[in-house]
Amino acid sequence: MTRLRASARRSGCVPCLPDDVGFCRFGQGPLLKKGISMFGNVGGSVLARSRWAAVGAAVAVSLGAGGIGLIALAADSAPSSFVSITPCRLFDTRPAPDNVGNRNTPLTAGEDFERPVRGTNGNCTIPTTATGISYNLTVPTGVDGFLTVYPADAIRPLSSNINPVGGEGVKANSGIVGLSATGAIRVYTLTGPVNALFDITGYLLPAGGGGVGPAGPPGVAGPPGVAGPRGFSAWDVIPSGQTVTGTITYDTHSSTDTDTDAIGVDLPGVAPFALVPTMVNFGAFDPAGDADATCVGTALAPTAPPGKVCIYLESTGGIIVASFTGIAGSLPTRSFQVLFNPAGIDNSDEWIYATWAYTAP
Repeated sequence: MTRLRASARRSGCVPCLPDDVGFCRFGQGPLLKKGISMFGNVGGSVLARSRWAAVGAAVAVSLGAGGIGLIALAADSAPSSFVSITPCRLFDTRPAPDNVGNRNTPLTAGEDFERPVRGTNGNCTIPTTATGISYNLTVPTGVDGFLTVYPADAIRPLSSNINPVGGEGVKANSGIVGLSATGAIRVYTLTGPVNALFDITGYLLPAGGGGVGPAGPPGVAGPPGVAGPRGFSAWDVIPSGQTVTGTITYDTHSSTDTDTDAIGVDLPGVAPFALVPTMVNFGAFDPAGDADATCVGTALAPTAPPGKVCIYLESTGGIIVASFTGIAGSLPTRSFQVLFNPAGIDNSDEWIYATWAYTAP
């Protein structure tokens, strides 16, 4: 108010003091609403009209040459999502053929006109969950005054949304207004009679979680993790109680030779103790020459008691089965051998398919 009071002192006027209904009286001049800026002289009275504009949903600012800035704060609304629509007319108070809605007479001075918004009203259909709307308000004829749009269950704010001026013709302005708990708005007019056209251009819905969006781009690779323990290798000692398994495959075309042949088989690790011939035997149910009653596995599920190698025949041909014998290899902690005698039939095939198991003692 500093600027207003300084201007008043220069012009010889007393500062504005509001009366009990919020108006300012200057001498015998007209009643003016608080926040109206004063400048110039009209017929001996200091008088001018400022313009008001809504900024967001919580701030109103007076604009105009020499005008005073007035800010009115309101409670914040909940977060909302805006949905734009093809403009539709909620109401038009003019008579037919222009009339839209259930009123066809102008608003009267000082009237608060209430109009439902949610659902189907006038030419609009607005969701029942809408919390606010964006709109265009038009006054088709010039009349001194202002109109204010606000939620129907709220206290009318001390701001205006459109300021028609007598003799200036059609006035229009846009804004955003919240809805009452029942989904309605009110339009207040200072003067009248005045017709009003109200178009909705969009609505607000409570902000909520949407569906799952598309996956984002992959993030930057993180640092490498701690190295795990080193894996087991053929140079490591097989741990006590650990069972290792493998296969034996031999297939050849023989002559009539009947000399003993041998197949070497490597262990996948180092045996904790050297193997001896009595530790390498065939399964208890094989017709081999050194079947061992403690080797009770099968070719499909080979097993071995601690400290032994057990060999299980799957199939064989061209070989004297009773000649099968197991012995330690040339490196007794690393391998074993299978000995056998061919059947000695000319141009016959010899083959052995077997599995084996070893359990470290």
